[in-house]
Amino acid sequence: MKLVLDFDEVLFKTREMKGHFTRILERLGVDPRMTELLYMKHRETGIPFSLKRFLWAVAIRTDIGEVAEPHVYEEIMKGCATFTNHELVRLIKPFGRENIIILTNGDKEYQMEKIKRSIGEDFASDIIVVKGSKKEALHTICKNHNKSQIIFVEDQPKFLDDLDVDNVKNLTTILFGMTGVEDVKEAIKKHSHHTKKRKH
Repeated sequence: MKLVLDFDEVLFKTREMKGHFTRILERLGVDPRMTELLYMKHRETGIPFSLKRFLWAVAIRTDIGEVAEPHVYEEIMKGCATFTNHELVRLIKPFGRENIIILTNGDKEYQMEKIKRSIGEDFASDIIVVKGSKKEALHTICKNHNKSQIIFVEDQPKFLDDLDVDNVKNLTTILFGMTGVEDVKEAIKKHSHHTKKRKH
């Protein structure tokens, strides 16, 4: 069994991270409403979110140059460990890094930095960062591990809707939400049981 996990809002509490940097920017004189406006505009471009680029955009729009200073970025990123989903990490860590893969969407530099400062790069055997659909990457994982059951945990329906699940027989998907950790527990329990039966 292999566990393939999204990062944002699965292993990492991204919304809490956003609140964290909004508070830091407010302390520097940036109105939270302006932060939200610029954040939404950045998201609307479809370009993967980069905190460094975002801070530059805020500094230019508000004329508060300090926002783009390296020490502000560092202060924000120091909080990453705080936003780890420790409940989920405790659940899946015993399976060993060789059975864990992270498949995330976003800006590669920013995603890797968040992973490094929260769960650590050694948490998974592979970390895959894509800028669009996860379909090709996930289907490749399933093909490369065709003798294993793949459990894919994702919080955004759009990344599940475009999967060709009917033709990928070793894939189980979980939409991670309010009961996400419990759903992951059930899937692991179910497929662990099936694995043991096959061995006997």
